[in-house]
Amino acid sequence: KGVLAELNGNKWDYTPWTFDSTEEKDGIIFMTGTAFRGKIASEILEAGTNEEIQHLAKILCGVFEDSIETKAPVANIGCGGIIVSDDCKKVLFLPYNFWTMAVMSAGDETFSSSNGIYINQNQNRESAIRFTQAVLVYKAIAGIFPFAEKDTKKRSADILDGNYIFLKWTVPGINKELISFTERALSAKP
Repeated sequence: KGVLAELNGNKWDYTPWTFDSTEEKDGIIFMTGTAFRGKIASEILEAGTNEEIQHLAKILCGVFEDSIETKAPVANIGCGGIIVSDDCKKVLFLPYNFWTMAVMSAGDETFSSSNGIYINQNQNRESAIRFTQAVLVYKAIAGIFPFAEKDTKKRSADILDGNYIFLKWTVPGINKELISFTERALSAKP
């Protein structure tokens, strides 16, 4: 199952979400589910304005932080499997198994841009979420992804080796707490 997070005042409420129907048409399987008007998070991060990227990073980091604190069942699926409502008050996390199988079958480059550049698969839940938060913060501040390699094996090696340009060197003079957080989260070992 997926999870729908809805902002209720200052807190996020979480409900299970599933597809409503499945249909085959011309050899292609279509799955539909009740949701809302919104955008795929990875598309905003790839092509949005700086303001849109920063706002999205703030929203997603907030949902992820709340999910850690409340132990909400939010799967760390990469931003290609996250849909955000136009008003940013709803965030849909697609079902983990469905999304992972779908994006892996699309090839390494699609997997990387939709999923791989946002996650460290060698980490447990909280550390993995912190890694994703750090990627979002890094992208919002520096304008690039810390581990942008499209080849999964090379990117995994870069992640394990901590082979990226530290945030403090990409944008001089930023908040030291943000620098510390991103360096810790991006350098975390399993």
